[in-house]
Amino acid sequence: MAVAAAVIGIVAITGILVLNQNKVNIDKDPHAWVEKSMKKVSTEKIDEFIKLAEKETNLDGTVASTTNKSDDIRELVKDIPENELQDFLKDTEALTDESEETLLN
Repeated sequence: MAVAAAVIGIVAITGILVLNQNKVNIDKDPHAWVEKSMKKVSTEKIDEFIKLAEKETNLDGTVASTTNKSDDIRELVKDIPENELQDFLKDTEALTDESEETLLN
């Protein structure tokens, strides 16, 4: 029985070592991790990503905004009652005034 337990232990340890050997740690070798991860992605998906990145990037390298920020804000706050928004604005104005006074002192 002890021999069987020893054999099972050796097989288990060998299996764990073999399985861990294929893992790449992103912190230790990020290039290898990306390389291994990219093997799972089809070239069509990579091409789609590149086209999307090119479409949303300006000539100077900055990201182009495809939506209007005020429209995004309006969409986010559409369910918040008007009086709560006004209270929030008053509170933030008061906080801003206090922090400016603190900075001036």
